Amino acid sequence: SSDLDSGNDRIERFNLEGREPMEWGSKGTEPGQFSYPRGVAANAGVGIVADDDNHRIEKFDPEGAFQSAVGSEGTGPGQFGFPYGVALDAAGDVYVADDINHRIVKLNPGLGFAGAWGGFGSKPGQLGFPRALASDPAGDTYVADTANDRIQAFGPGGNYLRTLGVSAREPGGLTAPRGLASDPTGRVLV
Repeated sequence: SSDLDSGNDRIERFNLEGREPMEWGSKGTEPGQFSYPRGVAANAGVGIVADDDNHRIEKFDPEGAFQSAVGSEGTGPGQFGFPYGVALDAAGDVYVADDINHRIVKLNPGLGFAGAWGGFGSKPGQLGFPRALASDPAGDTYVADTANDRIQAFGPGGNYLRTLGVSAREPGGLTAPRGLASDPTGRVLV
């Protein structure tokens, strides 16, 4: 289990009982350093971190050793505008909630650019400050469309599938969703 310690610019890792703590990272711009990390995703072989204020995605092995990074500030392929959330699918592809660019960026397991979708707006498939995402076992990606008070689902290639939730404070309603997870059966938790 990995956890972000954004204010201390580090990652902390624990076992499922909360023991065997381990940490890595420090404030900075060098490989393996962070400036306000926002999102983390991990599987058995890799940890991915959204290094928000450095406008990049960093990749680590399970022991915290830096492997690679991609990104700079901008809107082009391999560029980000304060990346907020990250998710991994079963194939090891990385999905990034590219916050102020109002899009989702897909990277291959080697962090190569594999596509982007979204764009600012409130129509189906458009996004307003996406902050979190999760991939389900089928390869679909659920996005916390934060400014639009909803969750949107996209297929592996970025095709819009459906919208979940409405702007409200009642069951089924959402107000600025910022965290998502999916369980092994494909259910989405917001």
